Parts: sequence; C-alpha cells; structure tokens
Amino acid sequence: MDAPRRFLILLFVGLPLTGGCQSKVASPPDPFAQTPQKAAEAQQAGAADAPGRSISQLTSDGRLTGAGVPSANPENPALPEEKPSTWARLTSALSPDSVEKSLKEVTGRGANEAVAKTLYNEGEDLFREKKYDDAAKKYQEAADRWPDSLLAEDALYMSGESYFFDDQYSKARDTFDELTKNYENSRHLDRITARQFAIGRFWETKGRDHYTLTPNFFDKTRPWFDTHGAGIKVYENIRLSDPTGPLADDAVMAQATAYFFDERHEDAAYQYEVLRKDYPQSEHQKQAHLLGLQCYLNAYQGPQYDVTPLAKAEKLSEHTTKIFGHQLQEEMPRLEQAREAVRAQLAEREYDLGEYYRRLGYNRAARSHYGAVIKDYPSTRFAEMAKERSDSTVGLPDEPPDYFPWLTKWLGNRNKQ
Repeated sequence: MDAPRRFLILLFVGLPLTGGCQSKVASPPDPFAQTPQKAAEAQQAGAADAPGRSISQLTSDGRLTGAGVPSANPENPALPEEKPSTWARLTSALSPDSVEKSLKEVTGRGANEAVAKTLYNEGEDLFREKKYDDAAKKYQEAADRWPDSLLAEDALYMSGESYFFDDQYSKARDTFDELTKNYENSRHLDRITARQFAIGRFWETKGRDHYTLTPNFFDKTRPWFDTHGAGIKVYENIRLSDPTGPLADDAVMAQATAYFFDERHEDAAYQYEVLRKDYPQSEHQKQAHLLGLQCYLNAYQGPQYDVTPLAKAEKLSEHTTKIFGHQLQEEMPRLEQAREAVRAQLAEREYDLGEYYRRLGYNRAARSHYGAVIKDYPSTRFAEMAKERSDSTVGLPDEPPDYFPWLTKWLGNRNKQ
C-alpha cells in the first residue's frame, strides 16, 4: 500500500477516537467500592495518565482535573454528568480543533511535554546566539507541542520577542496577538504592550510615506498593505487587550492624534472623548481637551448641517476653562478665540433660520429668530444684521396670504376628520 493511501486511512480511522466519542469509555471506578488504600492507588494511577498533569491540569487548590476525577452535573452535584448526544459527539469529532489534533497525533506531532522543553531550550540557545528567526521557529514548535500550558505561554512570548529583534514586525504583532488571545491575563502583558506600542508608532509614522494600496514585497519591517492604518490598528488593539494597563491612555492619545493629522476630525474627536471619560488621571487630559475642542470645530460643516459638533464644542470649551483655566495662561487667548468662534457660528445658525422664514413670508417667525440672535449673541456681527432684518419686517403681514383658501379649508376639514 502506498504512503498517501496509508496516511488517509490512518487519518479517518483515528478521527472518532481522538475527536471525543466517549460512549464506550469505561466510567471511573467507584472510590468507595474498595479499601481506602486501593481507592487512592486507583485514583493516582488514573490521574497520572492525564494530559498536561504537571502544568495545565492543576486547579488552584492543587487537585488534579481530567482523567481519574469523576465528573459531576453542575446543576445537581449528586447526579452524574449527562453524556453528550450522538450528534454532538460526531460534530465535535469533525471540528477543526479535533481534526488538527488527530492529524498531529497521526503524524507524530502530538502533545509531548519533554519534546516541548527540548525545543524551548534549543530556542533559548539560538536566541542567545542572536539567530532570532531560527529561535522564533523553535519557540513556535515548543508552544505547538505542549499547548495550553505555562511553557506554551512563555514560548509564544519569546517567539514574538525573537521576531521583534529580527525586525519582522508583522510576525511579531501576529504572535503577540495570538498570545493575548489565548492568555488574556498573561504575566507578559506589560512587556507585550510595550512592544506593540513601539511597532504601532513605527508603522503609523513610517506609513505616511507610503500609499495605502501599494503592496509591500521586500520590506520585512512593514505589513503587506496600509502601513499607516496598521499602526493605528495596533493602538486600538492595545486599548482593547489591556484597557487598564500603563500604556492604554497613551495608545488612545496616539490613535486620536493620528486621526487628527489625517484630518479625520470626527474619529479624532471620538478618541479624545474616550480619553477624557475613561482615563481621567491621564497626563494627556489637557491636550485631549484642547485638541478635542479643535476637532469639534473642524467637524462642523455649516448652518445647514448637524449642530451636534458645535454644541459639544461649546460645552467642552466651558469645561476646559473651568478645569484647566489656571494651567492655560498661554493658551487662554486661543481658547477665548475658539469660544467666540463657537458663539458666532451658533448666532449664524439662528440668523439663517430667520432668513429662511423671512423669504417664505413668515415675518413673525423670522422676527422671533432675529430677536434670539440679538438677545443671546449681542457681541457677534450677526446681532447687528439681525436688527436690520427685524426692522425691515415691521408692518409686514405676520404670515403670507392664503392664495388657495378653498384648499386650506378642505384640508382643514380633512384633518378634523
């Protein structure tokens, strides 16, 4: 029989055995059916065969989990755990994880702690010799041979470090992302975040010199496409993976500033707002207030568009003056100019409404808006313009004439019905 056919037979024969078909597995022995000494020996013998016994299968109180420990129904500990259905066993056997596990066992690459430690030590030797690319691959193999363990966690971290020192920043980023995904509370999290921040800063800065859709074939320090955007994405991942870490606020500030220079004012304003609300103790608070105010002003498109950015700018300017007034001696003239600009634009919106009703002949409504400009924004140039327009409507009908009274009467009757 040729090798390919033999491999396929072994693969499909081995699938049900490794994929979780537990219907014919003998149940654990009853520990009370024997003497205490015999029961203890039986429990120890069963636990010794459990995979990952030395690292991953130990609970916080030192007890073993897995083989040798009777399972229990979590809803009622007195009842044994219900066995999965036939469909559940079949689907679990064909899941990607089960297929991958079966393939590894058939090809002799299954979980093996001794082999993993040997590979890890080889990676350490290569790392000390500054053969970082080879070291990264050894660490990856070590993590693959003993997954879900402290050794795998350390191996993934050292693999990312090796790629980082070899200037393969895309591979380093991917490895660090894999580590934070599999080990959310990793003890390497602070160092990983520092490496990711350095990569993000490098990409975000260097990416300004490259077009977004131009592929990168030769520079191993950059991703395939959109170096600048990839750097900004790294900042975002730092905040999501370590929101309370020492660099979380720096990542938000860096992302907001990148959007600011890209003239993506709404995105920048949102990130500055996140920094102001979620990181009140950040050293970037003052800059987040000043630059956030500028972003709101830049995002406003005129009296015919949404007033939300303008309203937020007015509120933020007052808050900034109240909180940082004693720290902004040099910035106070610029801050006052921004506040005056906000008031002028609000006055323009009110004046524009008055002009709209005046053109339609609704002079009473127009005078109402003109009066609001004169009362609320007397220091703006629109106050004088509003006074002139209001005076010009004196003596004119409050509303335009009804050219179709019969239609108005008919519609009025229809509305009453």
